[in-house]
Amino acid sequence: MAKQVVVFSPHSPFPPTGGSHLRCMEMLTALAELGCAVTLVGSTMLSNSRWSTPKAIEFFGHLGIEVELYRLAPFDFEIGRLLKRVYRPMWSKQTLTPRLPSPPGMRRWFTDLLDRRRPDVVWMNYACWDGLLAGARDAALRRTVDTHDLITRNMQMQISLASAIRCARTAGALCAEHCLLDDGFFDGLDWSASTTEFEIYDSYDCTIAISRKEGRIIADSTKKTFVKTIPMTLEPTAPGNTHDDLPIMVLGAHLFNLQGGLFFGHRVLPRLLRKAPGFRCRVTGRVSRDRLMPRSSALWSQGFVANLAPYYRRAQFALCPVFGGTGQQVKIVEAMAHGLAVVALRRGAESSPIRHGINGFLADNAAEFAEHTLSLWYDKDACRRMGEAARETIATEYSRAQLLEDVWEVLNAPSSGRADARGALI
Repeated sequence: MAKQVVVFSPHSPFPPTGGSHLRCMEMLTALAELGCAVTLVGSTMLSNSRWSTPKAIEFFGHLGIEVELYRLAPFDFEIGRLLKRVYRPMWSKQTLTPRLPSPPGMRRWFTDLLDRRRPDVVWMNYACWDGLLAGARDAALRRTVDTHDLITRNMQMQISLASAIRCARTAGALCAEHCLLDDGFFDGLDWSASTTEFEIYDSYDCTIAISRKEGRIIADSTKKTFVKTIPMTLEPTAPGNTHDDLPIMVLGAHLFNLQGGLFFGHRVLPRLLRKAPGFRCRVTGRVSRDRLMPRSSALWSQGFVANLAPYYRRAQFALCPVFGGTGQQVKIVEAMAHGLAVVALRRGAESSPIRHGINGFLADNAAEFAEHTLSLWYDKDACRRMGEAARETIATEYSRAQLLEDVWEVLNAPSSGRADARGALI
């Protein structure tokens, strides 16, 4: 008998506008391919993308996935504003909680949905929405959470980064020596996740980590939950890249991407232009037009791009100068799946599929980043060779078949403790 699975996502994952959307789509596809009866649950109040576009309906319908949405109830916004006033003092004092406040009406609706659907498994995206399960009455309900990040660790990093960005904006300019651009910006600080976050993971039968490093941290900090590391997987595209366009740098709409873009623009780009005055790079994402980004004819800002596939198909190679954040740099996996070699900073790519000198390059600083970028800029044959190696890496090590095997294990593994959690990470 097919397992009944309720998947909660605060945002519509289609069309994907970020790594979390791609991750959710891959998991939904895997669950559907394993024969599960999937209900995707979300909220019109929370989503940053529309749920009911024709393409979204077609995508979910093709997979046989039902969609149920929480729609705004009276006073939801008023209650939300009140909850924000309660939580804001804690955030400002850096007393962080991994839980986000959710309206009581939404919690009741979610509880009623679980009673009505009677699923075998509830699959949460992000532990911050754990409060929705507070009213779950079925003791046999199997609970799984896909972490995406260590939430409170990520929040601490964002608070520190936001402060530095505000200072730079107040000053009105950003010099190349600003601490914001140091690739060691996050070094020497205590970025441990809160004990509350690990207590939440321990209330789930299974906790999914996206990187091996975070999986080991969770396994070492919990006692009951079964920890499974499932890295980001994507179906590789067919060969046939032309490599006849500019290299591409994809910057999503969050602070870590902005920091990476600023690092490239202020520290890497001047080095590139001194040795290759004709260097040009295509930059996508809203932060590419941030006022702190240098105004240079070498950076061709595209703004938000809904479909990156045509750009990947023609790009020489990809650049990922991001070095902050938690989880996994999904944009690296995405570019490699599209047959592109990636130049990345080692600090931000430690959980990536990049094999230095084989399917991409890992740099320790701005000088090395510029050096590796120029080696691909001047060598189209290397772009083709390493790009094909990148696609092959995704096809063999980050394949759909491996994802299906991992998700099947999550669905069928019994509740277990620390020994099993460690074993799952080997």
